[in-house]
Amino acid sequence: MIAYCSLRDELFYLVNNQMANINLIRGCALIGLFHTVWSGITFLSEVKRKKSHLIARNYRLHLYCTTMYCTKPRMVESNSHEEGGRKLYYGSATAQIKEETEYIKKMRITLQKMRQQLFGNEDGVIDSQQTQEIKRPAMESSEVNESEPCVVDLCSKYRQTLDQIKAKDAQLRAIQWENKELLIKLEATQEAGTAAIRNASEKLFKHYQKQMDELRQQHEEEKRKLQTFAEEQGKNLERSVENYNNLELSLQQKQNRAMELEKLIERMEKEKKELVERKQSVEKKMEFEESTSMDVPDNRMRFQDHQLEVSTLQEKIFHLDAVVIQQHRNLYSVINTIENLKTDLTKQDQIILSLREQVGQLEAENKELKYKAEHYVNKQSKNASPVPCTSYESPRNKTPYQMLMKWKKST
Repeated sequence: MIAYCSLRDELFYLVNNQMANINLIRGCALIGLFHTVWSGITFLSEVKRKKSHLIARNYRLHLYCTTMYCTKPRMVESNSHEEGGRKLYYGSATAQIKEETEYIKKMRITLQKMRQQLFGNEDGVIDSQQTQEIKRPAMESSEVNESEPCVVDLCSKYRQTLDQIKAKDAQLRAIQWENKELLIKLEATQEAGTAAIRNASEKLFKHYQKQMDELRQQHEEEKRKLQTFAEEQGKNLERSVENYNNLELSLQQKQNRAMELEKLIERMEKEKKELVERKQSVEKKMEFEESTSMDVPDNRMRFQDHQLEVSTLQEKIFHLDAVVIQQHRNLYSVINTIENLKTDLTKQDQIILSLREQVGQLEAENKELKYKAEHYVNKQSKNASPVPCTSYESPRNKTPYQMLMKWKKST
């Protein structure tokens, strides 16, 4: 079980490291995409700002050139003779005004063409009446006089601006291509991570399934051993109980035998006492008859009878003494047997108690192993479901790159 836990922890550690590496690669790729797209957006905003700056600059330059051309100082003589008859003022005649108006129209047409070439239709569509008014003098004038210094300067700046825009467009295309490559790499990394997770989950599932089968076999073997041992202990318990009952029965028999022997010894002691008393009385009679006269035949016959009776009584007393001694020995052996049986009964009681405790422990262990096995099987059946293939399409729609692309399309 310890080896299984350590192996499981090691596998989880490897999978977590692999997931961490995949997340790190994914984060780095997303950061690179975000940085690249952000630099592209910054570049586009910078290009737009430069375009607006060039428009404002060209417009100011146009106003300056027009003002400098149209406000040349001229000396106009007046009929009045005040202050020498001359005045210096800014003004123009009718022909000059027409010429200046024509020049302004030509400049407007030129600037409009440059604006259309630079920005197209981004700043709005010009009204039809204004377009007709601008095109009419353009048809009258064949070409723009490019000898003017301001127009030459504007054309050169226009070309420089176009070159800069082309360079920036090339950079933007390179950035977009790099973004596509990074997106492809990100998708490949995500697919590789998904495949690695799937393979790791399959390996873990197979490994856990194998361990579960091994644990089930071990549990079955342990259960079979415990059942065999429990059956043996149950049989031993039955034999011990039977021996206990037999010992108890023999003890009861021995106790009854001891009581009978005690009663028999008491009767024999009583009989011996009676024989001794009778012998003593006969001996007294013999002494009395011996002291009187032994010449009388009747006395002699009685004396002989008394001697015979005394010898018979003496033999009976000896026999009773031997029987009493033998019965005492038997009683002593019975008492020893009873004590031994009591000791055996105590041992059998202890054996029975220990066997019952062992049987109870075995039943508890069997129940615990059965519960653990059922719990482990249920847990493995819940965790053994195949790992679903994780779709990365929904998280990818929420990446910074996609958010910026949506924002760009919306703007």
